[in-house]
Amino acid sequence: MQLSLNRFQENLWKFANLYPTHFYNLGLSFRLSENLNPHVLYDACALVVDSVDILHSVLSGDEKSGIYFDTDNEAGFIFDSASCTENECEVDMMQFTHRPFQLDKQYPIRMKLYSLPDRSFMLNIVFHHICIDGVSVIDLLEMIAQAYNEKEAGNSNPELEIPSWQASVEHMQLGSNDLKQINLEYWKNVFVDKKLETVFQETSAPTSDYEFQSEVFELGEELVAQLNHAARKYRTTAFSMILATWAFVLHRLTGQKQIFVDTTFNRRPPKSKNLIGFFVNNFPFMADFESCRDVTSLLQELTAQRKELKVLQQYSISEIFHELTNDKDASVAGRATVGVNFIGWSNSLHIPFHTVDCSFHKRLDNSMALDLLLEVEPTPVGLSR
Repeated sequence: MQLSLNRFQENLWKFANLYPTHFYNLGLSFRLSENLNPHVLYDACALVVDSVDILHSVLSGDEKSGIYFDTDNEAGFIFDSASCTENECEVDMMQFTHRPFQLDKQYPIRMKLYSLPDRSFMLNIVFHHICIDGVSVIDLLEMIAQAYNEKEAGNSNPELEIPSWQASVEHMQLGSNDLKQINLEYWKNVFVDKKLETVFQETSAPTSDYEFQSEVFELGEELVAQLNHAARKYRTTAFSMILATWAFVLHRLTGQKQIFVDTTFNRRPPKSKNLIGFFVNNFPFMADFESCRDVTSLLQELTAQRKELKVLQQYSISEIFHELTNDKDASVAGRATVGVNFIGWSNSLHIPFHTVDCSFHKRLDNSMALDLLLEVEPTPVGLSR
């Protein structure tokens, strides 16, 4: 069976050759208690992969005729295992995560289970980003847990409710407006002849490996409360407050009058529980410190951009830049170099087994195209981490 790529997957694949071969690998690791049944876990994971069409597909076709997912293939589900020390496990997980996918011959997912000296386990799950996004990760882990829990309870054939992938792609196409029919004058003023890159004059870093380092901090309950109060005062959202604050910081660091901040949106169709795939769109907001000289005017401008963006969220920035400039190469240049991303999973991830203790260990991928990214994650007190 041939399955179409959605427009966001097509855009990802269009630029994949610009980056290292492992750039789009997403690696997650989980510590599992010693009462895990490895055989049941394998059966549960294999059932999920076999049930989700996109996970047991390979990429076929070419740029001329079109790229598609093909479920009729001879690839198999990779579920490796090993017994090793903690240190050996850490080293091997990094290697397992960074091993490139051959998507024309391999499924876009693989796993490895490590048996550790204290009799606990470590599970490493690696995806190619073309098949997964943050919301899909949560759905996938819940399906693995459902299959494991039911199999362990004696149900040899759990039933998983999986939406149709092709129906979701067709739904997105039906809901699309013709970009040529949309008035883009507002966005011409925002983007055309503007420099989207943010330049840090006193910093020089290699751009060939795209590897990042990160620092984690929490705002705390009191500061989050003040943030929410300010958002109500200015009749906006915590999202806009953090976006504006981030733009102010970047403006002060660089001295640039215009700061473009790349922002992520998830465009999954409605009622899409257990729809596994990549539905992420990125779009840059502009903070113009020549026209916006105070917080109020900046928030008003960012709010206006969000309203205008609702019509365009279904399109990639590459498509929009091409339409604005009629330059086939402009889409490559139309990318901001700093960003903000609001996530709801990361450190809070776990697999909800009934009888096995599971805790998120860490992410194992460390590739990024941006020079600087602020990731914002909710905690019990709000958008704090």
